[in-house]
Amino acid sequence: MTRAIPIVALAFFGGLLAAQPAAKPPEISVVSIKPSDPGINAMNNHVSPGRFTLIGYSLLFLIENAYSVKEYQVLEAPGWASSARWTLEGELTAPVRLYSYMQVLQPVLAERYHLKIRRETRMIPVYSLVLAKGGPSLKQVEEGAKQGTRYGNMIVDKKYDITRLAQDLSGNLNMPVVDKTGLTGIYDIDLKWTPDPARREFGDVRDPAELPAPDPSRPEIFTALKEQLGLELKAEKGPVDVIVIESAARPTPN
Repeated sequence: MTRAIPIVALAFFGGLLAAQPAAKPPEISVVSIKPSDPGINAMNNHVSPGRFTLIGYSLLFLIENAYSVKEYQVLEAPGWASSARWTLEGELTAPVRLYSYMQVLQPVLAERYHLKIRRETRMIPVYSLVLAKGGPSLKQVEEGAKQGTRYGNMIVDKKYDITRLAQDLSGNLNMPVVDKTGLTGIYDIDLKWTPDPARREFGDVRDPAELPAPDPSRPEIFTALKEQLGLELKAEKGPVDVIVIESAARPTPN
């Protein structure tokens, strides 16, 4: 026979469960920082639950990850913040992967890099994504189409959510892109362009002069958008949340 549990008992057990302290978020318990080998040409990492090694990371990239911001949102950083590369090795107080808790880097940056920041909203250059003269030239999705890929200087996707385009372009241009097209829906996108030679791909730490020459068979992004999709990027200014670097110093290696 099933025994009924009195409401008073349920309330007691409910209060007991509610009173349990929340799990303490993980922290970095041990960290070693030293300059990376100058011969490396790309960022790398080895991450396992409770341990991590980050190789070839700049202070600027660490700030982006620790505070969940884009490069264009970090202002007044010293020149070495993007040029100097560091190797960080550390342990976490809980068996989790570092990339799930990148905010744990914040106290490390404050202590070892003497980083001080403030948050502001500033009017900075942005791009507005708008319809070009003549309107958009977008292909409808065919039945049975499969999703493609978005990376580097290419967006090729048979089932592409057009509302993602501004976000994808923002990452490539390293500037905020505001969608003012009014477009919605899923389309067959084949957008290809030649990248700006001054812009590195993710993880590439080579000097821009060492990068391959642009592909002359492809237009730059502004022309590609107009010719291939019937869209335009207009340079404007808009309010953007930013992090202003008040002070930073190279860490003492250990």
